Amino acid sequence: MEAVILLLAATVVALLVYFNRQGRMREAVLPWVNADTAATNLNLRNALAEVQTLSGLIPICASCKMVRNDKGYWDTVETYISSRSQATFRHSIC
Repeated sequence: MEAVILLLAATVVALLVYFNRQGRMREAVLPWVNADTAATNLNLRNALAEVQTLSGLIPICASCKMVRNDKGYWDTVETYISSRSQATFRHSIC
């Protein structure tokens, strides 16, 4: 009976040592994982800061293609979009 108890105690100690080593290995890797996560978060925040979207219905004239702004005046498409985003336009002839 004493041998069984001794064997169980040795097994428990061996498991504790094993899991302690595993935990220490995870703790050693944790700063790199945190740094990688922080870098990814920074990249995502920068990308999100650059994204601006136009949404909803845009009232546009079917004839002259001018867009009605919030004050009811008609603007060119370029002016309307440029005032609501960071988009810039370059004109050329197709």
